[in-house]
Amino acid sequence: MQKTEFTGSAGRWLAKWWIRAALYVVAGALFVWLLWRNDSQQVLAYLISIDIRAVTVTAALLVLVALVGALNVYLFVGRDRRLSFKQFLPVYWSSWAFGLLVPGQVGDIASLSWLLRRYSLPASVSLGRATLDKLISAVVMLTIAMAGLALLFDDQEFWTRLLPLVVVPAIAVLTAAIAVYVRRNQIAGYIERPGLTGALARTLQELVRTMRSSPVLVLLNVVLTLIKVFVTGMAYWLVLRGLGAPGLGLMEVTVIATAAGLIAYLPVSVNGLGTVEVTGLFLFGQVGAPAEAVLAAYILLRGLILLVAWVPLPLWILFSQVPAKHAK
Repeated sequence: MQKTEFTGSAGRWLAKWWIRAALYVVAGALFVWLLWRNDSQQVLAYLISIDIRAVTVTAALLVLVALVGALNVYLFVGRDRRLSFKQFLPVYWSSWAFGLLVPGQVGDIASLSWLLRRYSLPASVSLGRATLDKLISAVVMLTIAMAGLALLFDDQEFWTRLLPLVVVPAIAVLTAAIAVYVRRNQIAGYIERPGLTGALARTLQELVRTMRSSPVLVLLNVVLTLIKVFVTGMAYWLVLRGLGAPGLGLMEVTVIATAAGLIAYLPVSVNGLGTVEVTGLFLFGQVGAPAEAVLAAYILLRGLILLVAWVPLPLWILFSQVPAKHAK
């Protein structure tokens, strides 16, 4: 069935225990390696000494980031007014919380699509629209990261080491985009097919249709994504200041945190655990930030994000209701 075939395929992929186990092992091993490579006692000392006011304000900023993220997705998913933002918010929050425990960007999109079935929204429609938001976020973040890093660093050795991490994903995305465009007529012929092939074709069709029919929403999504990126950067900056990391400016921290955050899009770890920290330590190290302070900041921020995502979840589930016309 169209409603479940794509999310079912994603669920079957995630259900392969050996894949999940391997990715959790990668995440755990990277994190343990980081603690072993750096002074874990100093990391703990930084965490203990954090200003509680900085933690409180950072948590509030993370809530704001989540709300902006929800509004961004709702612009596309709710464009035909099948549900209000009030109804969408618990769905988004639940899928976001689940996505924090799943490799790459698969978990939140798949769970969002599954939860939206109760509003009679076909999986290909919700997936196509949510994927468009992911695509815009990735492009905006990549643009900010590359432009910002180019302004921060002019060291040839630095770019020689970083370039493969940028060029390879960029070539992959560009190749995929060209392949979709060249084969657009062939893809259209797959729309009525059953199974994963048809689901992919319908998802791509919905993504392109949304982008073409709603340019104002796309522009608004870009603006909100910029706001989300800079509020996130402010949260990182505030935590690093609270930990006593010296001499780091807000824009500097925003650029580096954004560049490191892009690694989370790769499904090689659980929500980028370990891979984001390794990248962040390397980049922050280029501007003289103490490795232990940076690692402590990442640990604290991950903890706060999990709290912000999971603590309200019982309330979302308790108070979320499906209108009678959508109930099954």
